Amino acid sequence: DDYIDYLKSSNIDMSASSQDSLFYKAAEERYFNADYNAAISAFSSYLNKFTNGYFVDEANYYTADCYYKSKDLIGALKYYELIADKSNSPFFERSLKRCATISYLTSKDYVKSEKYYGMLYKLNKGRDDAFAYLMNALRSSYLAKNDEALLAYSTDVIQNTNATKVDVLEARYYKAGVLLDKNDYDN
Repeated sequence: DDYIDYLKSSNIDMSASSQDSLFYKAAEERYFNADYNAAISAFSSYLNKFTNGYFVDEANYYTADCYYKSKDLIGALKYYELIADKSNSPFFERSLKRCATISYLTSKDYVKSEKYYGMLYKLNKGRDDAFAYLMNALRSSYLAKNDEALLAYSTDVIQNTNATKVDVLEARYYKAGVLLDKNDYDN
């Protein structure tokens, strides 16, 4: 701000895109120097000043990461979710992982963790880590009492070649509980 004010007082014009870049780079430098509190403040200033700026995704992701590295996981979640709601961001999958983990382990928001693990499972089908996401989506749907999702995930687990006998038993247990609650004795 001071530098831009100085330029203005000297009758030197700076384009909006140059100001956008300058503000972002100043915040980014603080982040890469591991000065997380200063980076949070600088990114916040950038995001307030340039709500549709060129580096909004980066600023949101790095703000989340600053909170994460500072052990403020709930603060981090807010910014990771901003990225996780946009599938076209280069930070999308990393943000989904953090959203899922924080929602499940820290905030115990199983509706959110089921959403994010489910998204990760769909995004990664056919890859090695897809099964872990499937199991976490199954457990989250059970804890969130999302019966429809639980039935779908349990079927996927039961049919999955990566599932161990214990995984299959867990999926059948959850599925049986839902079916009993629905008085569905045929499935």
